[in-house]
Amino acid sequence: LYESPKNLVNAGILFFLSQKKELKEGTLFWSFWALYGFFRFNIEFVREPDSQIGVFFGWLSMGQLLSGAMFLVGVGALLWLYRGSE
Repeated sequence: LYESPKNLVNAGILFFLSQKKELKEGTLFWSFWALYGFFRFNIEFVREPDSQIGVFFGWLSMGQLLSGAMFLVGVGALLWLYRGSE
């Protein structure tokens, strides 16, 4: 149930970004990656971790590790896209 508002917020932000004229190719894709990873990482705090996987480092679930990686890849790609091509 808490995933639906996350998806609506993501869609709203991406729609707002899509209205901008100066976007480079790939901005919306990598923005989705970063936003999804960010929101999913935070939502994982209220979810019960999978019993067969457990937690890592005493507090991180597998979902948080993967979502955190997704966020970092998305932000890194956006930085590369806008800083690397100037």
